[in-house]
Amino acid sequence: MKISLQIQWLSILALLFFFTLFSVDVFADDIQDGIAAYKQGDFQTAYQAWHQAAENNVAEAQWMLAILLLIGQGVKQDKVAAYSWLTLASEKQHKQAMIDRMAIRDRLSAEELMSADTLSKAFRDKQMAKTAINHQKEKAFHWFENAAKQGDPQAQYQLGEMLLNGEGVKQDKVAAYSWFSLASEQNQPQAIVKQAQLKTELSRSQIERANALMLTNRDNHLITDKPPGLPGLVN
Repeated sequence: MKISLQIQWLSILALLFFFTLFSVDVFADDIQDGIAAYKQGDFQTAYQAWHQAAENNVAEAQWMLAILLLIGQGVKQDKVAAYSWLTLASEKQHKQAMIDRMAIRDRLSAEELMSADTLSKAFRDKQMAKTAINHQKEKAFHWFENAAKQGDPQAQYQLGEMLLNGEGVKQDKVAAYSWFSLASEQNQPQAIVKQAQLKTELSRSQIERANALMLTNRDNHLITDKPPGLPGLVN
C-alpha cells in the first residue's frame, strides 16, 4: 500500500511548522545539526543526525526520522521503519507522532504492521540492555571514584578514562585531565600518556580549571609512596 501524497505533504508541513515554532537552541546537538541540515536541503545529513539521536531514545528525533523515512528524504522510503519510529515516539506521548501514526496505520498491510512491531520490539530490547550496561558502569564509576579519592593511581587513571569517554557519567574532559594528572604524579604509565594526549585537545582555560581541580582533589587525600591497593583491578 502506498502512502498518499497528501499525507507526505502534511508531514513535510508539520516538520517546517515545528522548525518555526521552536528555537533550535532548545534541542540536543544531534537534533540541532539535523534541523540546520534540513533547512539547507541536506536531507542525508539531517537523517544521519536524527538517526543518532533517535537511537538514543529521543522522541523528537524519532518522529523527525520517521517523517524522512515516510517521504523518502535523505534515505530510501521505508514506511515500515517510519511506522516503527512513530510507535516508539508515541509511547513517549509525542503528540504529532501519535497523530501521524494513526494517519498511516490503515495504509499498511497486516504483514507490514507485524514487521514494524518486530522492529519496535528489537529497539526496546536493545534499550533495556543498554540501561543494564549503563547501570553497571555507574556503579563502577562510583567505585573507582572512591578509590581515586583515597590516592590510588590506578583508580585515578580508570576514573579519568570513564570521564573522558562518558562511561557511567557525563563526559568531562577537564575532570578527566585532572585525574590523569594526579595519577601521573605517581608515575602511572597509562595516565602519563593520556594526560599528554588530552593536553593537546584542551584550551588554556580548560587546563587551568583542570589543574585547580587536581589541587583540590590532591589536598583532600595524602598521596604516599605506597598507595592503597585495589585487588582485582586490571589494566
